[in-house]
Amino acid sequence: MIPQLLKRLRAAFAELSGWDRLLAALCIGSMLFFLLQLGLFSYGRDQSIYALVAREMAQGKLPYRDVWDFKPPGIFFVYSFARTLLGASMLAPRLLEILGIGAMSAAFLYMGQQLVGSWLVGLIAAALATLLHVQLEFWHTGQPESFGGFITVIALALVISDFSTRRRQVWSELTVGALLGVTFLFKPPLAGAGIVIAAYTFKKGKLEQTPLRQTWASLLRFALGGAAVLGVCGAYFALRGGWPALSWTLFEFTPGYTKMSWQGTDAFEGMYHAVRQVLTKFSYLIPLGLVVLAFDRPLHTREREATFLFAGTVLVHLCGIAMQAKFFPYHYGATLPLLAWLVSLGLYKLWLRARRHGLLVIALLAALVWVISLRSGALDVPHGFWKRNALRTQYAFGLGPIKSREELDRQLYYTADFNLAADRDAARVITQRTPGNARIFVWGFEPMIYLFAQRGIASKYIYNVPQRAAWQTGRARTELMQHLQQLPDVVVVQHNDVFPAVTGDAMDSAVALGDFPELEDWLGQNYQALGSVEDFDLYVPSTLRYARAP
Repeated sequence: MIPQLLKRLRAAFAELSGWDRLLAALCIGSMLFFLLQLGLFSYGRDQSIYALVAREMAQGKLPYRDVWDFKPPGIFFVYSFARTLLGASMLAPRLLEILGIGAMSAAFLYMGQQLVGSWLVGLIAAALATLLHVQLEFWHTGQPESFGGFITVIALALVISDFSTRRRQVWSELTVGALLGVTFLFKPPLAGAGIVIAAYTFKKGKLEQTPLRQTWASLLRFALGGAAVLGVCGAYFALRGGWPALSWTLFEFTPGYTKMSWQGTDAFEGMYHAVRQVLTKFSYLIPLGLVVLAFDRPLHTREREATFLFAGTVLVHLCGIAMQAKFFPYHYGATLPLLAWLVSLGLYKLWLRARRHGLLVIALLAALVWVISLRSGALDVPHGFWKRNALRTQYAFGLGPIKSREELDRQLYYTADFNLAADRDAARVITQRTPGNARIFVWGFEPMIYLFAQRGIASKYIYNVPQRAAWQTGRARTELMQHLQQLPDVVVVQHNDVFPAVTGDAMDSAVALGDFPELEDWLGQNYQALGSVEDFDLYVPSTLRYARAP
């Protein structure tokens, strides 16, 4: 199969004109370069949460009930699958991301040929989507939106397909529904693409004079596919006794987290902010390509069809982002690939005009490189995006000053209060002073310590947001104190982890101990200080004798 695919790609490449070959080569080369960067991404805080949940799932535990986070369950299944298939390293989910980008790129190529009459449009979209994705850097990739975006593009590719038999059409519609159900498990607003798909199906049926009954049957199959996925997921938790914990987390805790961001804002203001960010925050190629698309004539009879599907889905996504009202960069992770398609249509039209004259081609390529350099979605990481790429590339090929992965993490993977190297240093102390079956408890927001130390969790609460969140502290604090009755071997207390947008206050974990007297008294009565590593204070049971930490 792969040799046949490569043969077809070589044949398609050979059919291109000289300048188009250059463009295709640049797109493919840039994709390979940025995928290399993605493969060298380490975990941020969220990724360490998902990986720790996956580790506990491998031991038979259940999300929400036995190991807690408040994201929908889809991302836990992805990291669990990556761990099972590819191992426990930080590379495993990144390889799944690379495979997801590959599948999305194939869908783009197919849609380019079907909707615009040129697979080169799809290749430009694939290259731009890869750039936008990798520019989000380690912190904002590997997220639910990342995988949800890949799946959304594949679903849209199936929607625009014309199948030769009725049976294949039926299975395609069921598959589209199932894919939308999967996106719901990553983040519910992503399944809002179903609204656009339903409108598209009605419009297409009207144009092709399809009987209304047949159109309704198609919509029913979309719904059945999605319901099947949600039903299987619900049954998985219900049959294993995890539904009460899931229900409390997703239907009580999470709405309170979302509602906190609504204070002082309205729907219009939120939508304006979402639109402004998506147009200007990540790349100036986005407004450039959209302006050309809006004012230039269509290239193909199906171009408006493609524009409706992609622009409509982008609008639905932006509504979901505005409703959440956090506006973190990764919230746009599923939207950027869709915008990449629309932008690429505009850029391709510019290309068609420029390739008539060699000098115009060179000028256009130079202008595009300049526009790309003006803006990057990686605004909250050290060194800047392009220098980080240079350091990673040097490391990958054994060049430059960075010779080990640990040193690469120390140089690149920190932002705000998060520092992957500090997590590793704290975990090293714990590993040196505890047996392999030890259990630890981190009062803070650093689940990576559990992973680096390779020690068990003393509570299902692998970070302390539920105990610090003003809207749901009662149940979470009671459960935590029950879990800690069996004393952990080490307790870690974190400083400087201040998250007003998450906890609703400006306290870090160490200060928040004073607001949780039961835990503060428990720590004082049962533990003695071992020492400090970076922002982490380490405590051991008072009855034990340990050498002090360096």
